[in-house]
Amino acid sequence: MQIADEKALLEEIDARDRFEDAFADAYYLVMGEAIEWSNIYGTGEALYDMRRKLRRERAKGAVGG
Repeated sequence: MQIADEKALLEEIDARDRFEDAFADAYYLVMGEAIEWSNIYGTGEALYDMRRKLRRERAKGAVGG
């Protein structure tokens, strides 16, 4: 692998890791518990769960919107 390719790969991995950390933080803020990643439960499922919870909270008046 050339140095430029290796650098690009390492940058991509770093970007992925930063996204996963930020997403996990957001999940914790909304859901009140840490996310447990699996091959069945990923970002799509987590976003769906967060949307559902926020809608319920808004309906109860607990969250501004």
